[in-house]
Amino acid sequence: MAWSPPALSSPITLTLSTGSNYFRLDNQRDYIVKYPSSTKIGQLMIEGGRNITIIGGRQRNYYQGFFIRPAEGLIKKVDRTSRQSHQ
Repeated sequence: MAWSPPALSSPITLTLSTGSNYFRLDNQRDYIVKYPSSTKIGQLMIEGGRNITIIGGRQRNYYQGFFIRPAEGLIKKVDRTSRQSHQ
């Protein structure tokens, strides 16, 4: 990893399904987003949040399937397996 994930303060963990997920997050909170063990096919939309760390996963349909807009802070994708697909 080129740099460390952001330091998180009492993060809330969100576990994704393989289908579509939409989250509107509190702009003052930190979050950990965990991908399912199988490939995610549905859309992922995240709005808000402060610092967001994404762990694991594979995403299909990148062009229409992945949208994250934090209110402030950082987003970091953490590789946990050798099968990672990066945005």
